[in-house]
Amino acid sequence: MGDEEFKEKCRLIITEIMAGEKVVFIVSHDKEDMQRYCDGILSLTHGVACV
Repeated sequence: MGDEEFKEKCRLIITEIMAGEKVVFIVSHDKEDMQRYCDGILSLTHGVACV
């Protein structure tokens, strides 16, 4: 959600946080962002984990 400027600001903040070796939970419908930022992904369908 949001315009591109807002999305880019969020991406920069996420990148900075992750550089500090912290655990970050991201909830999103954007598969490309999940692949870009995450080492592992847990996908849910109707509340059930999908492998």
